[in-house]
Order: sequence, then structure tokens, then C-alpha cells
Amino acid sequence: MVKKSKSQKLYLWDTGALFLYFADHIEAKTLMKKIESSQAKGYIPQLVLVEFFYKTMEKLGKQTAEYQLTILKESKNNIVGIKDNQISDIGLIKLNNRSLSLVDCVIGVLCKHYKTIIITTDGDFDNLKEIKSINLKY
Repeated sequence: MVKKSKSQKLYLWDTGALFLYFADHIEAKTLMKKIESSQAKGYIPQLVLVEFFYKTMEKLGKQTAEYQLTILKESKNNIVGIKDNQISDIGLIKLNNRSLSLVDCVIGVLCKHYKTIIITTDGDFDNLKEIKSINLKY
């Protein structure tokens, strides 16, 4: 496991940001390079991987989806799931933010838990307290 230095940034990937990474988006590529070179620490929620896989398979086919999933799983990003004590927190965020997807609610709770900045493609997290995000433009 990579230890965090004082200046090391912590990032958590949203599904849309991962799509941009594979589409050669400059900022997404730069952030991934920082993670791969241990200048930053990255997290990808398991549920984001599920969403990424099925959406990629839907648009680009199973072979591409499996290939890209393997790249993500073998990256230096930490693949993280939810813990039992986070279930009610996720449910409360969903209850109070009906427009957020369930995946986004999971991302919000994990962001708070790991104290990360969310890498995303939308402003869905702007209304959540204690959440910082980088909104990638495309």
C-alpha cells in the first residue's frame, strides 16, 4: 500500500471520468499518470467498475469492456467497496438527494471516508457538503 505524503492528493474516480481517461482526455490522463507514478493516490469504487463495465460493453462490446476493466484493476488505484457501517449513510444521502444516482451516493460516502477529491464529469456533487470535486470538461 502506498503511504500518503503531506502533499500527495487523494482522488476517487467517477464512471464518466474513467470513460474520458480511455478517450484520451488530457486532464484525465494527467491525473491517472500522477496515480501511476505514486504522486497521488487513487480510488475506484467497485460499483463504479460495475457501471463502467456494463456501459462500455453496451457501447463498445464485451472484449473492449473486459480489456479496459483489466487495465483499471491492474492500475495503482485502490478498488474499494462499501462497509456495513456506510450503508445507512448512503441511504440517507439518497433520501435527501433524490436526483443523485445510487452510484453517486456511494461515491459521496466513500469520498468522505477516504478524504478524497472526486474526479467527475458532472456537477452532481456540488450540493453535497464536505465534498470536493474536479469537473472534467468534454
